Formats: sequence, C-alpha cells, structure tokens
Amino acid sequence: MKRDATTYVKKCDKCQRHAPIPHVSSETLKLISSPWPFAQWRMDIVGPLPIAAAQKKFLLIATDYFNKLVEVEAYANINDKDVTKFVWKNIICRFGIPQAIIADNGPQFDSIVFRNFCSELKIQNLYSTPRYPQSNG
Repeated sequence: MKRDATTYVKKCDKCQRHAPIPHVSSETLKLISSPWPFAQWRMDIVGPLPIAAAQKKFLLIATDYFNKLVEVEAYANINDKDVTKFVWKNIICRFGIPQAIIADNGPQFDSIVFRNFCSELKIQNLYSTPRYPQSNG
C-alpha cells in the first residue's frame, strides 16, 4: 500500500506542483533550556476559538521551560495591559520574578507598556520567530 501511494504521488502532477517545499532555516537552530524552575517562560496567544462565556475567545498561555508548567487565562480580547496583568498575577505573584520571558513578535508582547514593565523588574524580553506547521493537504 505504501508503495502504491508513493507511485501515485510521483505520477500526480498537482502533488508535484503544490506539495509543500521543505525550507532550511537561515540560521542554526538553538536549544533553549532553563537553568532552574520558573527562570524562563514562553508566552503565546491562541485563538480565536469558539466564543465562550463573557465573549471569551482567546487564550493567553505561559509555559515554564524547565518543568513545562502551564498557566492559562481566557480573554475576549488581549492587549498589552492584559499581558502585563497576567504576568504579574500568574507568574510573578506565584513563582517570583523570572529571568526571561520569550514570546513572538506580537504587538501585545512588543509594546512599550510591556517592555517597560519587564525592564522595571529586570526581566529580559526575548523574541522568537513564530513557526507555522505545514498543511498536509
């Protein structure tokens, strides 16, 4: 069966023209590790999702790099002040001031309000390149 599928794909013109092309990253990938629990957090926004109670359709997620602990909160809309409050309430008040927060280049994470908040607490802001999974269809 696997051989039949391989043969079909090789003969299929559309598969050959529109199949995803693997890309090699322009830089060497770097492993991100944390020296101790709660030192580095990865933050991201998921959504829009189906609307829930109070019109909430986005999730703000923070994951600790060391032990993979996840903190999540739902929002109707997420702005830089929401991110700041989330970090204060769900990370700093519970686990202490982290060494670094790593996020994508979203406006909520790359704003003057959030940068100043992190700067005052000596939290290093690091930004990653978002990765979008390839579609299989």
